Amino acid sequence: MKKITVDELVDYKILPFDLYNEAGEVLASAGDNVTPGKLLQLRYIKKLFCADDNIPEEVEEEIITPPQAVQKEPTENYIDTFEEENDPFENSVNHNSSIDEKSQLHLKSIYKKAYKSINTKIDGDSVKQIKNIRDRILDNILPIIHKTYKKSQLKIVGSYEKYHGLNVALLTAMLAKKMNYNDTQLSDVTLGALLHDIGKTRLPKEFHNSYAGSSSTQSTKMYELHPELGYKILKNEMRLSEDISIIALEHHEKNDGTGYPFGISNDLLHPYSQIVGICNLYDNIISLKSPIIVATPQEAVKKIIELGTNWFLPEILYSFVYMTTYHDDIPIEELCNTGNTNWE
Repeated sequence: MKKITVDELVDYKILPFDLYNEAGEVLASAGDNVTPGKLLQLRYIKKLFCADDNIPEEVEEEIITPPQAVQKEPTENYIDTFEEENDPFENSVNHNSSIDEKSQLHLKSIYKKAYKSINTKIDGDSVKQIKNIRDRILDNILPIIHKTYKKSQLKIVGSYEKYHGLNVALLTAMLAKKMNYNDTQLSDVTLGALLHDIGKTRLPKEFHNSYAGSSSTQSTKMYELHPELGYKILKNEMRLSEDISIIALEHHEKNDGTGYPFGISNDLLHPYSQIVGICNLYDNIISLKSPIIVATPQEAVKKIIELGTNWFLPEILYSFVYMTTYHDDIPIEELCNTGNTNWE
């Protein structure tokens, strides 16, 4: 067996040989398409091998650089987003919120720290931090549900990249409570909402703000890897339950089977995934991170109603629409408060 690198596979459209890991297990077979997604998955395998007689001549003649001479290329992590200096929106608050301003700022602060921790190193402490955020959300949301009349009252203002997970979790907690979920269900679905996009942290930075159906096929394919990557992180690295982990996997699936990554539908969809999915779509729309352009949250809800049961299970769709008043006409620019309206 001979060692081979992912970079040596880039020029192939079709894999000409089997690939193995250190244990001799087949990771990819000769004849498989060499897609960007396949290459990304292989980059997380420490060592790749193929049979000696299958190594192309140019690979055999490769000059091996001594380990001590190797220089790491600078990389940009998803977590770099949280390291911006002089963030102009760090102290911004939603003055229309039913969450008091002090609590809004506290949630933003501890969420940034927890997310940075869990993306720097997944261990007991980082998982504990993100669960603490979940508990704080429930502590803040459940007592104010009776006085939250508009969905926009739960919006945390600031950078989408920093606070999207937090915003989706706030909406999810309220929707699950309105659907009479018990304490354990509330806890699980809110935690899954916080972490639904964690798979993006394993994508190259240039694909973080892509979206399904973009003009670039490569961007679309790369972006659509994040649910599977997220599931593996939650299930295998964070050791979370299947009910929580599947939220990351299915939050882009649709009731009619036209979603991704697997195109499952109807009763095969986990209700937690659909709850987070509808809250995720809503926050994307009102954050101007969607091709669906609206001027107010009321218009965002109208667009979701138009998508209807093609996208969402009926009970979840109607519960989301009616969990607050339909009339919510606060201008979108007040909710975004970032100066960045580019969703591409």
